[in-house]
Amino acid sequence: MIEFEMDFVDVLFPVNIGPLTYRCPDAFSQQVKPGMVISAQLKKSITHGIILKKTVGRCQRSVKDILAVHGSSPILSGYMIRLLQWMSDYYIAAQGLVLKNIVPKEILLHRAVCHPGDREIRQVDPKSSSGDDLQTVPIDHSIIDMVKSSILAHTYRCFLLHAPSSAYAFSALMKCITDARNVIILVPEIRSISKLYDPLFRQFGQRLCLFHSELGRSARREAFERILSHQSDIVLGTRSA
Repeated sequence: MIEFEMDFVDVLFPVNIGPLTYRCPDAFSQQVKPGMVISAQLKKSITHGIILKKTVGRCQRSVKDILAVHGSSPILSGYMIRLLQWMSDYYIAAQGLVLKNIVPKEILLHRAVCHPGDREIRQVDPKSSSGDDLQTVPIDHSIIDMVKSSILAHTYRCFLLHAPSSAYAFSALMKCITDARNVIILVPEIRSISKLYDPLFRQFGQRLCLFHSELGRSARREAFERILSHQSDIVLGTRSA
């Protein structure tokens, strides 16, 4: 009897269980990667899950196939997968429950494929006001140089800036993030977003993405897609961001 080797994937679902092994059909073999969203049969329903790893093994008839691959890129990096597994061990919790708490259901259940020709949509801030825009003012560049050198060196340091005015704080922010990538700008409350959004959007365009608790489900899903597809690498929002 001849046995053929096939691709298998360990899939984690957002339920109170650990990873399960599924067979990866040849049609998906070149497409699937760890961290990607797939759908497969779990008990009597079709459920979305995350691929933890991909292996090659002998054909097993009792193993079910994955049914679809959602999206063209992973939503969890290798670092995040290892963090998920560490959290599961540390808190003595099933990996599926950890997944349920760290990945928003909007992106896990409604992962969309991003095409290069898709139209980019500017998010509209529902709390926007007609107030005056913040203006840049001269600042102490020695402080900014310290922050930027830390960013460029990929080292973690904490800086506390005592700004004499909102314009000074905004000017320092603009100087710090001009050449940076993967930026999160947090404000204390939603109404503070309106002062920052317009001047930041004029400077960074579609790189800027809004995220706060008053976004609707579709807007939250759009925000996640923009971030995952690398259209936006600057997130402006409240603590939920």
